[in-house]
Amino acid sequence: MRKRVLRQANQRGAAVVELALVITLLMLLLLGAADFGRAMYARMVIQGMANAGAHYGTRLTGAYTDTAGIQAAATADAGGLTGYTVTSSATCYCASGGACNGVCGGPTETDPTPYRILTVSVSYTFVPVVTNFPGMPSSIPMTASVSMRAQ
Repeated sequence: MRKRVLRQANQRGAAVVELALVITLLMLLLLGAADFGRAMYARMVIQGMANAGAHYGTRLTGAYTDTAGIQAAATADAGGLTGYTVTSSATCYCASGGACNGVCGGPTETDPTPYRILTVSVSYTFVPVVTNFPGMPSSIPMTASVSMRAQ
């Protein structure tokens, strides 16, 4: 009878150890899935920010030079995200192909339809919750860019 009581006590102790190991692994898996979801959300937000900034810079003639307005439009679409960087640049292209030589103010003798391409980029560094686990990076750099033809 005494052996049976000792065996049951040993089994209960083994079950507690197994439960502790399984719960640890399940919590790590749960935190990893939550981090993955947070990373995908951050990626979608910065893509939307780049899109909003490019849309602002291309909707009115000459708005591609309004970098403060482009950054404000992107920031308005941030959705609570902080720690990002918004940059924009406009490049002049000729309809014949390739970049023009600084002439983008209007039609020229060689190219009647030069145009600008506005590129808005948003950079963000995502920091996961689980960082001290082997194989997990301490931060993940993310960048989203949108290019649109400016008026």
